[in-house]
Amino acid sequence: MKLILPILGLGASILWFGCKPRTFNGEGLTPSEAPVQSIDSNPQDIYSKNRFHLVTPTGAKIFSAIKAWESGQLKQAGIYAQPAMCASNASRVLEMAGVTGYSSPLLIDMVNAVKRGGGLVLQLPKDPLAISQKLKSVFGGRLPVGSFVSGCLRPDCSGQAGDGHIALVGDIDDAGYIKIYHNNWYRPDNAPDKRWREFMIPMDWYNKGYRRMWMPTPWIYIKRDELGFPNNVQVRIPEIDDLDPTGYYVTISIPSEIMKEVAANRGVVTDGKGEVKPYVATAAPAKNDLPDLAKCDSLTILDQNDPRGVNLRSSPLGQALCMLPNGTKVARLGVEGQWIRVRAECAGKPQEGYVFSFLTQPACQMER
Repeated sequence: MKLILPILGLGASILWFGCKPRTFNGEGLTPSEAPVQSIDSNPQDIYSKNRFHLVTPTGAKIFSAIKAWESGQLKQAGIYAQPAMCASNASRVLEMAGVTGYSSPLLIDMVNAVKRGGGLVLQLPKDPLAISQKLKSVFGGRLPVGSFVSGCLRPDCSGQAGDGHIALVGDIDDAGYIKIYHNNWYRPDNAPDKRWREFMIPMDWYNKGYRRMWMPTPWIYIKRDELGFPNNVQVRIPEIDDLDPTGYYVTISIPSEIMKEVAANRGVVTDGKGEVKPYVATAAPAKNDLPDLAKCDSLTILDQNDPRGVNLRSSPLGQALCMLPNGTKVARLGVEGQWIRVRAECAGKPQEGYVFSFLTQPACQMER
């Protein structure tokens, strides 16, 4: 059962009045903005201990960051284990892996960045047999570790908060399902009987008041023919509806860094028991077929912790230009880390400035 909640994280006031908000790595960082430090990882160790359909050196770095963030998010739950943070969590993981250029608080921006950067972006059909044939065009149905899996209620990803979600492809579980890692929202209050089920967030976490957690859930099992090519798929948890390709518009996005490594025959297939086999790219993968996604340029100001509204600032953490009352409509001009540059009516005249992303409600922000 789908439950749409307000998009603002409970930690907004903590971020605003406490420590400085983290800025996403990428262009436009000022000298005072410390980037996220990349974690050290040993690809060979990752290869030998985990089962992967296909993994490259970049994918191994992402997987190492994926696992590190399972405990890392717990230490910053007030910021990241919150609604509207699925893209921010995935962005954080990518930066921990040293993979920059895709970060955004909006999943739409992340997918568009893959397409602009020369990566592969494919929208899956909704029929299981058709899905398997589409996956067949992607390295014979082997989705590389570190690929993005994003789902939207509408083909162009327009809509309301709660209409979409984003995850990262990880390892393979004991039953053969692809595991995806994401800011999981599946929990007892999403179930008709309000009972805890397997793959929901842990009950002790839920009882602490949190409604999200960065964790793995099994996604799909790819059935294969005698030659090893996909001929059907099975969804493990359709209750996580916005990642169910038979119900939502699910998109696979593979960053160009990973695509190039596979093409250069730097990918491997592993069994999790120490066997590591090279993957040889024998055919060109499918071409991008995703329509242009919504730009999410229309925003509404909303601060649930301050009835007065939100300050429009001259720069991130800069001086306040004016107060924008809650409900004010503004136009998004760009994203700089956790800050959004907007154009708004300020003191009776048009003004450009910055507002904190937690304090806005994009009309088409696809986040749970």
